[in-house]
Amino acid sequence: MEMDERKHKILKAIVQDYIATAEPVGSRTVSKKFELGVSPATIRNEMADLEELGLIEQPHTSAGRIPSDSGYRYYVDYLMDPLSLNHDEKKNINQEITSRLSEVQEVIEYTGKLISQVTNLTSIVLGPKSRSGILKNLYFLPYEQGKAIMVTVKENGSVENNIVDIGPDTSPEELQILANIFNQKMSGTRVQDLKKGLINEIYSELSRKRRIIDGMMGILERMFDDKDGESEERVYLGGTLNMLDQPEFRDINKVRKNAELLME
Repeated sequence: MEMDERKHKILKAIVQDYIATAEPVGSRTVSKKFELGVSPATIRNEMADLEELGLIEQPHTSAGRIPSDSGYRYYVDYLMDPLSLNHDEKKNINQEITSRLSEVQEVIEYTGKLISQVTNLTSIVLGPKSRSGILKNLYFLPYEQGKAIMVTVKENGSVENNIVDIGPDTSPEELQILANIFNQKMSGTRVQDLKKGLINEIYSELSRKRRIIDGMMGILERMFDDKDGESEERVYLGGTLNMLDQPEFRDINKVRKNAELLME
């Protein structure tokens, strides 16, 4: 069954009205509110087709329809009007994100807050798995006297920055040697899978810089640690209280259920 323009308009109307009211949507509601130029009977026939396609469903307590998970997905992919930002909103977002580019985690977390502010809704942002993956490359960048930024790149494309103590007498050339040896010995390896013999090889080649290596290994182990054998994605919430402004959360039991889910 094909999705023609009329079905698109009716599905879009159902999704938008249900989002606005949190009440099942009937054919008369669609006819009155959205002026599609067809009768309620025609809308009912189209709604039956949409239900057959699995895009809407009928709760047992109501004659109206609500979007299914597939219906929401179709709406987001093909029917939703993109959000238009004004000049001030774009400028504010650029300034806020640019000022936080030093830490990937902070950028991801603050992105959720910005989305919540712009939409007045609760946002959920999934960050990359930080405690799993395979090391690809390691770099050092000058930071200040006695310190450097250790840039760690994983094979999944994620990048993390950490500040390490290198002592006042460590030159850029020595840092490059450190990076070269670590990349040679550890590239393509999960840190939690490193054997003691490999660590000893690094120590023997860099015995003068053992203190620096200890600090670096501590950071790497924390970043890649996976005690349970299976890492979870980071979840960042923004504007949690905004859900209280939505019509479906007039029911306190729904608020409690969703709050418990978000807090897990």
